[in-house]
Amino acid sequence: MGFKLLHYFHVDAFTEIPFKGSPTGVILLEETLPDETMQMIASELNHSETAFVVKLPDEATRSQCAFYGLRWYTPETEVHFSGSATLATAKIIQQELGNHSHCIVFKTLIGEIFTKINGEDITITLPMDDYEALDPSEQVLWYLGVNNYQRAVYSRNLKKLIIEVEDELALSRIKPDFNKLRGIDLDFDLGGLCITCRSSNPGDYDFASRYFNPWIGVDEDTITGSIHTVLALYWSRELDKKHLVAVQASRRSGRLILDVRDQGTVDITGRAYVAIEGRIRLPIQ
Repeated sequence: MGFKLLHYFHVDAFTEIPFKGSPTGVILLEETLPDETMQMIASELNHSETAFVVKLPDEATRSQCAFYGLRWYTPETEVHFSGSATLATAKIIQQELGNHSHCIVFKTLIGEIFTKINGEDITITLPMDDYEALDPSEQVLWYLGVNNYQRAVYSRNLKKLIIEVEDELALSRIKPDFNKLRGIDLDFDLGGLCITCRSSNPGDYDFASRYFNPWIGVDEDTITGSIHTVLALYWSRELDKKHLVAVQASRRSGRLILDVRDQGTVDITGRAYVAIEGRIRLPIQ
């Protein structure tokens, strides 16, 4: 039996330190694969997200940019966006493919995503997502183990609930019951839960967070770029700052630099470390 070999990279995103940050899969494709094949590969790799990337012809009107098609899968489903996997893919294009374009345009299910590279820094520009006040369900608080909270808001666009707690000690003590969260019945759509707080060390960073999404097979995500499109706006307003440093306080931890722009976008900047390189064998029928 013959095999098709796919080039695979394991990238730690939003960190410069090996085996920290967000462990992410990046698969280089010469041509797109069937959806079910990409899903099976993502399930086999079992990263929070795996990116599948294919080179596209550069557009003459924007020749300073490189163009790639990009899709993201969790172990259970395709998702519309992954910040960590986008940053990881940009790192592979720069470091492993030798493409030193300062601008990369990813064509995705949600449209074009512009990414800039400046040395080791990789910046993703995304629309900010607004929010509204929402009283969280007592069930949600109970299953999270949250006794007291400062404020709760809901992003209707992303269907994500954000709960601000008092401090980082309260943040660290949260131990969700994921089995009960998966079966919860609410009067609003819930596509992710974020707990956040002000920094205990404001000279080093501005706020911390943790993120949970057992509904797509990711109990606690290590680093979550997408939720920071809401957190950037939330903490920019709370702290009256447009340049923010964020820490996601998962077991592996990671750091994101956020710059809130007047045109309603946020620049999310981070670095990445390529930890593992290998090949995936697909049998040729």
